[in-house]
Amino acid sequence: MTPSPIQFQQDSPFPLLESALLNLLKREERKWGYFQVKQENQDYVLCIPSLPKLKISKSTRSYAYRAYWLNKKEPSIAVQRKERSIPDPKTKREKKQKTYEVLQYFDERDNPQQQKINAILADLIKGEIENTLPPLEIGEMKPIVTIIKRDRIL
Repeated sequence: MTPSPIQFQQDSPFPLLESALLNLLKREERKWGYFQVKQENQDYVLCIPSLPKLKISKSTRSYAYRAYWLNKKEPSIAVQRKERSIPDPKTKREKKQKTYEVLQYFDERDNPQQQKINAILADLIKGEIENTLPPLEIGEMKPIVTIIKRDRIL
């Protein structure tokens, strides 16, 4: 079964930005318009004239995403995968549940436009993970995908 493609919301106030961010996630170049996605070496970056470049790295084998604004050393968005065991009262066995946390870091000193782009990108990453999860294994519960906003510690 092929996963359904991720699409931006029809009532979005920023459809062109979301379209460019989807191109960035899919690793597809977009050389026209205000929001451009370009390939630099092996990476893809989002170019917006008034902001620094946004680079995203994605593991091909897992759901490990990291998004960086090139003027910062730490990622603005990262994904953590956790696994926990939950007792099943019916079978008296433990079931595994995977949790994917899309961590959206923010700093009060950040540009408000960058913070908004980070929020949209975190939403798109969450949707992509939800749409591409593999089928459940025996003894496994449905995975949870959440967005967690964290203050950047000074």
